[in-house]
Amino acid sequence: MRKLQKDVVKKLENKTFIQDLEKFYGKNLEYLGLWGAEPTLTLDLISKAVPNLMEKFPKLKNISFSTSLMTNPDIILSFIKVLKKIKKGLILDCQISLDGPAFITDVNRIKGAAQKVPENFFYIVKELNKINLRNLNIDFTFKSTLTLNNIRMLNAKPLKIKDYFDYFETIFQRYKRENKNKKVKLNPSSTPTLTVPGKYTSTDGKGLAVFFKNLRILAKKNKEKHYW
Repeated sequence: MRKLQKDVVKKLENKTFIQDLEKFYGKNLEYLGLWGAEPTLTLDLISKAVPNLMEKFPKLKNISFSTSLMTNPDIILSFIKVLKKIKKGLILDCQISLDGPAFITDVNRIKGAAQKVPENFFYIVKELNKINLRNLNIDFTFKSTLTLNNIRMLNAKPLKIKDYFDYFETIFQRYKRENKNKKVKLNPSSTPTLTVPGKYTSTDGKGLAVFFKNLRILAKKNKEKHYW
């Protein structure tokens, strides 16, 4: 992975990745997705290439990346400040990896992540309230990934499932209070995905079925909560 990262950095630094894109897409590139281990580690290099990207790909209308949001959030803000200078309409999609409360996220990722990620997110929201984004629209999404161990734990303690959704709902409600920028949106969804790849068995499938059953039971008990 270190070798691959070095190769990626080299292509970003010398901007040969633009030539590669041009070879495949010509002038027709509309969507540019930035992935890797953690895109924010190389986002400054993408920033330097933005003028070249817009010149080479006049149809480009959407740039996206997925982040753990555990790095310095000012990196993302700096990238946004570069994009807002573009005169044409552009959408930035930012997917944030957050698996749920500490009893899930801190187990799956790193201790303290369940607290740190929302802190960094609301720091960005607060700073964006001060910025005129002009022709730039920003869409945030949280992406939760559950392992089978997470699901087994939730099945053993079904009330923890409610804690899971309440955790995200607290974030969504705070966002509604604090966001003042009409160019910034957050998709209020906390639907989890399942870890892949995985060597899943029929027993695992039964466990997943129990999880769905528990979701339906809790949904009926909490039907006044719109997020169910």
